[in-house]
Amino acid sequence: VVLPHPVFAQVQGEQQADIAFVGLHGGIFESLKEFEKELDVKLEYLTDEMIASGKLDLSAYKVIFLQHLRRDNRDTYRAIFQSAKKKNPELRIISISGRFDMLKDLNIVEHDPEVRKYYGSSKENLRRLLIYTLAKYIGRELEILPPEEVSFQVIYHPDYGGFKNVQEFLNWSRKRGWDVENAPRALITVHTTHLVFQQPKVVDALIREFEKQKILTVAMIDTAEGYGAKQYEAMVFEYNPEAVIHTCHSRENVSFREKLQAPHLHSIFFRKQSIDEWYKGDRGLDPGAVTFQIMTQELRGAIEPQIGAGTLLGGGSDEAFTPIPERIEHLVKRAASWINLQRKKNEEKRVAIIYYDRELGKSELMRGTATGMFMNAPRSLINLLRKMKEVGYSITKAPEDEDELISWMMERGRQIGIWAPGELDRLVRNGKPVLIPTATYVKWFEQKVPEAVREGVIKRWGAPPGRF
Repeated sequence: VVLPHPVFAQVQGEQQADIAFVGLHGGIFESLKEFEKELDVKLEYLTDEMIASGKLDLSAYKVIFLQHLRRDNRDTYRAIFQSAKKKNPELRIISISGRFDMLKDLNIVEHDPEVRKYYGSSKENLRRLLIYTLAKYIGRELEILPPEEVSFQVIYHPDYGGFKNVQEFLNWSRKRGWDVENAPRALITVHTTHLVFQQPKVVDALIREFEKQKILTVAMIDTAEGYGAKQYEAMVFEYNPEAVIHTCHSRENVSFREKLQAPHLHSIFFRKQSIDEWYKGDRGLDPGAVTFQIMTQELRGAIEPQIGAGTLLGGGSDEAFTPIPERIEHLVKRAASWINLQRKKNEEKRVAIIYYDRELGKSELMRGTATGMFMNAPRSLINLLRKMKEVGYSITKAPEDEDELISWMMERGRQIGIWAPGELDRLVRNGKPVLIPTATYVKWFEQKVPEAVREGVIKRWGAPPGRF
């Protein structure tokens, strides 16, 4: 027996929805809902959480539109769509994006190229999409209107709107008091649909935070969509940013990035968890988001993917993304650090090499692991130091071989468990450790560690700095 999902428990007398949507960009459905009364149509959004429940009976809808499908829901999609089509052969399931490989063999999903022309560019085109759907698929006697022509300015700033070109933005910034010739510059790249519907608040928050850091910043519509794609690379080169923040996946060529010579960071988002759940939980991003937003972008040279936004409800809701202020600030400060590093003279730069000592035992120091292909870390580090010195890095004192390196680390560069108080005492007295004032530690503990985690630490170790 398939029970109705709670969200679908219809109030007696309430109209059953005519059209359902799956996997829309955030903010799109909210705009569609504005036209329900005008067009006398009932709309419903099927969240990822509702889909994953597997308890939906979709047969009462007349049309279901699909945009983004989540691969981890593949089997559920197949089951509920097949069931709905079997109960209601008149149901039309239409892919907006044209990407529905996981369902193609079922022969129940259609692709209407006209639908894509209405999607994601403006509210008016969303209204016309509903008219098109009502007329073509539901049989209403309505005049089908063509998609309105939407002209986007590729360059955007929240205090002005769209600029025709880079010089217009620089001239405007100069009038606002910016030293445009010498100020550090950052660029926010954004897809059209994200700027209009899904992430306008995120883009604005990034620009505002960069300007707080005295960094001249503007957003540009990138090459992931047709609007402005031909102009994009030329405008980026003309603007010449010292750091680029991407707000979604990018299709830029690696050769373009190599020529630009700027670090590419990512403001990533999540929608499976709410922002509150993400803060309280320890799951991190779901695997699909990691693949889509991090792994594929590393292949293009992206660095430092940082959380920038999420949704208030979670569950794959229809919301536009909400920027997370302290995460936005953190990402911008990281980008500012990269800009500052580029501006330093080489002799002023410093390099830190991070190594592992995870298990706190004598045999664990820099030990190889399966994920590291059991690489001989000490020997590799010696080779790295030698090569750095060879190409001009100033290394005043380096170990001669891996045995000397390990002896240095044993003396003053390892972690020691509380079960070896004698070793810990020797390291503190003779190993030249960096000592942290108790007040500083307590400040970090209270400001940076979530409350639930703090409670667990205090329960086990006592009030900070703890019992050792």
